[in-house]
Amino acid sequence: MENRQHDLMRQQMIAEIVADAVFLTAQLGKSAFAPRVIEAMGKIPRHEFVPLELQSYAYINSPLPVGYGKTISQPFIVALMTDLLELQPGDVTLEVGAGVGYQAAILSELVNKVYSIELIEELRRDSPTLKNRTDQEARQMSVRTTPGEVLIAIKDSHEEMTARSTDAADAAE
Repeated sequence: MENRQHDLMRQQMIAEIVADAVFLTAQLGKSAFAPRVIEAMGKIPRHEFVPLELQSYAYINSPLPVGYGKTISQPFIVALMTDLLELQPGDVTLEVGAGVGYQAAILSELVNKVYSIELIEELRRDSPTLKNRTDQEARQMSVRTTPGEVLIAIKDSHEEMTARSTDAADAAE
């Protein structure tokens, strides 16, 4: 599928998220998500985070399977969760359960740094955005550096998670 088609589908997804927010005003307590959240959602190519055979469905406002019994979250839910955080550009965030990295990519558009942890190594290994990296690169790497940086750590054991979490906390200071 061509990039232009993905861009059009992404725009349609954003329009649906915006419309759903208006429709759910009473439940959400507001009629719109923060413009920065919507802009970030519009920049990130969701199709790059799903298996090749599902890329044509990437911009449907629905969760999609990514393997290992996990899904990439529904775009509306990603927008809602992100909006509720009320993130500021200088913030540093920690995401636990990174999956294929879509939420971390959204967060990286909004904050200074994102630390993202995933326990299921196969999700990283099979993720279209990370699979061509060496294990060392993917264990702790910068996926995006503008405007925010994402560090993804794949944890193999409790001891390693503790050590790397401490290193990440030190690096954030």
